[in-house]
Amino acid sequence: MNDNTMTVVVRDRAAEAPWGYGCTNPRTRRVTISATCPRCGGPRGEPRGLNQCDDGAWYWVQIWDNPCGHIDMYDDVVREAAALADGGPLV
Repeated sequence: MNDNTMTVVVRDRAAEAPWGYGCTNPRTRRVTISATCPRCGGPRGEPRGLNQCDDGAWYWVQIWDNPCGHIDMYDDVVREAAALADGGPLV
């Protein structure tokens, strides 16, 4: 991680089995994303841990509050991390 990125643990719903099919355990991923808000370019908030429960399955992720007020959705964060891993630009 450098000053332009941050590493966080988020839920990756796209990696989970569709509802009603297969394993329903939540899937989490450690991803690296830009340290700045993709909407306004301001700094992202400081990550902190959160225990969650979904249909009896417990998992741990990180959440953060951006000072600008923009909310980062996990699906968007996973896509941003994939773009950065493929050599895409930092936001």
